[in-house]
Amino acid sequence: MFKRIFKFFLKLLRNFIVTFIFCEFLIYYVVIYQCNYKSVDNENINDGLKAMILADTHMLGPFKGHPFDRLRREWQMKRSFQTAMQIFKPDVVFILGDVFDEGNWVNDKQYQEYVDRFHTLFYVPSTTRLYAILGNHDVNFHYAMHPHLVNRFSKAFNFTSGVNLIREKKVTADGTKRIVNFVTINSMAMEGDECYLCHQAKEALKSIGKKLEILKQKNRHSPPFVMQHFPTYRNSDENCIEIDSENTDITVYREKWEVLSKSASEFIAKTIEPRGYFSGHTHRYCMYGNDYGIYEHTIASFNWRNINMPSFLLAVFTPDDYSISKCDMPKETTVIICYIVGTIMPIIFAIINCKYPMRNLVRNFLRFSLIRIKFSPAAGLSG
Repeated sequence: MFKRIFKFFLKLLRNFIVTFIFCEFLIYYVVIYQCNYKSVDNENINDGLKAMILADTHMLGPFKGHPFDRLRREWQMKRSFQTAMQIFKPDVVFILGDVFDEGNWVNDKQYQEYVDRFHTLFYVPSTTRLYAILGNHDVNFHYAMHPHLVNRFSKAFNFTSGVNLIREKKVTADGTKRIVNFVTINSMAMEGDECYLCHQAKEALKSIGKKLEILKQKNRHSPPFVMQHFPTYRNSDENCIEIDSENTDITVYREKWEVLSKSASEFIAKTIEPRGYFSGHTHRYCMYGNDYGIYEHTIASFNWRNINMPSFLLAVFTPDDYSISKCDMPKETTVIICYIVGTIMPIIFAIINCKYPMRNLVRNFLRFSLIRIKFSPAAGLSG
């Protein structure tokens, strides 16, 4: 009797270990490996600048959520990010705001703990550049944004968190040097009310526009890509060309809350004439042809706390063109189902088998089936 019980629990333990390894490690490879970079104009992918773009990681702080919830979500994000880094090896990574969920609430000591955790979760090798862009959960919305919050974010990521021109260099296989331009923008500083941070951002954007115009005159110009937290102005996701399959609710967006104002969107478009926009904030994916005739990719949240099926983008950029791949991550519901099938179902099956041994179940099933066949009308007719 003791041997049977021991074997029973040994089988359960084996099933649980196999299920755990699959759900917490292997599933990320199975799902993420299905994604890949798309080539640009039939060029070698490695000749383009390879980028991984994500948004809204919303790392929990000391005030919101349960410790287990924080542990679970951060483990999921770490496994997804590190798996993607291992498979795709991007040249550059962009995180489009709301890196922290409580960055606008924590004190400086708590903030440093936040930053240390971030670098553990989103570790990148020295060959990859990582750019983190401000979101409203990092420094607050415009009405409560303080220079101290902005400055400590800049210090934490060694990056000016206002408006920046990033000129990424890529050397092709034949030794040709290419440059791809990106402009990162603090969306909360696009309020247009001439506050200190807003005025600074506006002047910086004008200065970048002039630099790009000079490069254009010298035939060394490559129109930039805008990287920001808020999407440019749109009324809703109703006119998205591509959208998440689970994004069925159409929410009306408010200027300066869910999207940039019309005036700020127009100012960016006219000042730097971008060839593409990338944003986050809404937590849902949308590919959209905006009012300025340019495609914008609004990226879904990277955190399962906000969405059942998070995703990120892989991009290949060249001075003249670019390609985008949307990469889904494992669904939360899929992981739950795997755990149910891998652990709970074997327990139920084992309990039934203890009470009604399998050989008896099979024998009774066959006996019942033969009786039904023998006395069925069809069997009688054939006889």
